[in-house]
Amino acid sequence: IVGYASVFGLKDQQGDIIPRGAFRATLAGQKSLPPMLWLHDSARPCGAWQLLREDAIGLLARGQLALHTKTGREAYQLVRQGAVTGLSIGYRIKRSHYDAARKARVLDEIILDEVSLVI
Repeated sequence: IVGYASVFGLKDQQGDIIPRGAFRATLAGQKSLPPMLWLHDSARPCGAWQLLREDAIGLLARGQLALHTKTGREAYQLVRQGAVTGLSIGYRIKRSHYDAARKARVLDEIILDEVSLVI
């Protein structure tokens, strides 16, 4: 699995904007990468992330599905068929501010808890 879990500078579905650098501290401070979950369900891990890093576009994610598990096989089939095409982050906000010009909350620093495969 390779894709962007978050794209910088765009309003997300909640109307928030994540700027470049928002993940820097959490990624540097983690001893291991956050889990790869199926649909944000902590009881359904579906693989493991091998790389999570910021680039010019956003939070790049690369991982491997756990095909020896039921959830991993299910995720693999749905990704392969094109039914599941997205990634989404589970996080806590450490620091934010409101940008009146863009009418959005800007999430300056994020604690990344997980990255999920989503529809």
